[in-house]
Amino acid sequence: MFSAQQIRFVLTFNPRQMAPHFHRDTFCYKRNFRSFLLFKLKWKQHRFPFPPTHTCLSLLCFSPRFDDVVRRLLSLEMANQKEKLKIKQELLMNKILANPEDTNSLEARIVALTVKIRSYEEHMQKHRKDKAHKRYLLMSIDQRKKMLKNLRKTNYSVFEKTCKELGIEYTSPPLYNRKGHQRWAAKKALCIRVFQEVQKLKKQKRALKAKAAAQKQGQKNPESPSKAGPEAIEENQ
Repeated sequence: MFSAQQIRFVLTFNPRQMAPHFHRDTFCYKRNFRSFLLFKLKWKQHRFPFPPTHTCLSLLCFSPRFDDVVRRLLSLEMANQKEKLKIKQELLMNKILANPEDTNSLEARIVALTVKIRSYEEHMQKHRKDKAHKRYLLMSIDQRKKMLKNLRKTNYSVFEKTCKELGIEYTSPPLYNRKGHQRWAAKKALCIRVFQEVQKLKKQKRALKAKAAAQKQGQKNPESPSKAGPEAIEENQ
């Protein structure tokens, strides 16, 4: 591996002291030195008792041969945002999933999206006027809602466990959700008023029909024989 003297030289080297044409190459080497070290460690994994996960924490815990400079270079203090998110995602995967290597399942995608959402929230707290990341945050939240809805329908026990471990409060969306405005409210009031007037007209028509039917029935029925006078009875005899 690299000695502490070589690493200190790369970390403390000032390329401005050298020729101008040497400045760019040295800067790129210094910038990519950490990733090169990680690549070397992963390539030589069979020589050291490393766990199957290739995270910075595991490299530090299971590598007693490194000195303090290499440990600090490989620590989370010097890590970029991508590596930090990867470690967070692996920790949550181990908590929730039965098989952490399964990254295509619905709950695994929800975990990855939750880590991304939390990183967006941290970014928005520092940069409140960043409209692009705000849009990404809202789109990711909507996508996670759809995934949670599908997981709730397919596997409710895994859905409960995922929400509990991630600290998500799931509220079922309403059946009909539409933002009301003045034109829509006026149109709805007019429709209700027209419906009420139509019901009144129908009621009046039914009453007129019933009255006409009663009058017709009264005209067709003759007078009963009990009401006929005694003279009509004598004539029949």
